[in-house]
Amino acid sequence: MAVSVKEIKQLVETKPNFKAGHKSQVRLEELGFDPLQELVQLYRKLQDEDTLMCALRDGVYVPLNEYANPIRYSYVAHTNLLSQLEKVASQLMRYGYSRVSETVIIEEKPVDPLIINLDRDLITDAEIVEEDQ
Repeated sequence: MAVSVKEIKQLVETKPNFKAGHKSQVRLEELGFDPLQELVQLYRKLQDEDTLMCALRDGVYVPLNEYANPIRYSYVAHTNLLSQLEKVASQLMRYGYSRVSETVIIEEKPVDPLIINLDRDLITDAEIVEEDQ
């Protein structure tokens, strides 16, 4: 079964007519879900929580639990909240800024060449120094 060069070129050169991720974008629009909007809403909610935690830490805001006892500040919970806030912020940054590789600029100083003079006088001086010791 012989295949012509023209048929091979047609098989190789055919490009599918689609956009990467287009179907998923259409599906998200159908569902009414915007991931960027959801991330911004989550970030604002976490900011509000951070403000409340700071007020609780500073003693400005003292909420009461169901038994009318004051709720204590938890640095662990506050640290976790700040970690989540940072994670959402980094995800949002990808939409606005391109990532920049972290490079360390090393200052290159010119290296002086090593020069060794082999004179007869220096060799005899070296022998004399060795004899004195």
